[in-house]
Amino acid sequence: MEIIEADYSSYTEGLSPKALPIIPYFDIDFRSFVTEVKRAIYKVSDLFPILTDANIPAGYFHKAIDWAAASRGLDSELTKMLNRDQKWIKAWIDIRTAIEHPKNDRYVETSNFSLEPHRGIRLPTWRFIHPEYNMASPQNVLEIFEACMQNILKFYEELLVMLCDGQQPPFFNVDFETIPEVDRNRNCPFRWSIQTTLAYGA
Repeated sequence: MEIIEADYSSYTEGLSPKALPIIPYFDIDFRSFVTEVKRAIYKVSDLFPILTDANIPAGYFHKAIDWAAASRGLDSELTKMLNRDQKWIKAWIDIRTAIEHPKNDRYVETSNFSLEPHRGIRLPTWRFIHPEYNMASPQNVLEIFEACMQNILKFYEELLVMLCDGQQPPFFNVDFETIPEVDRNRNCPFRWSIQTTLAYGA
């Protein structure tokens, strides 16, 4: 974008404006991101067999919801959180499926920089064609990437806290402390720090 902004008029004005630069391998990078999202979601689900007695295969969050409802109750914060997050998790799984097995009514389309009819420049976008989602209009790639990464990080942290709550042995203490926003790592802005201690004599 810096290259375009440095000489914006040459890309938008005149009878033959300059061709817009493109992001090399944009479509491949997008698909790679979706693959990493699926991998990260599956890794988050590994918290269940590590921290609980639940036998939940990787990525089977619908089974996690059933387990949470049976063990913690339908109105528990864990069950309600899993139900809420299942919506965006399912969407990304469906996006991955549409990339791997596209159909006429289920596919993903990406678009590099483009010049609009009114001579404005459209940033790289993507869209998701699927009968269950209203995502057919072009969407900003960076915004959806950022939202997805924040969702995964928040989901991981909240699930970790809720699964640790009351699950650890009596001699094992787990304390969570809030990290002030200004002190968070920009590359991976965890909101909590975790301290574990052994409570001898408990």
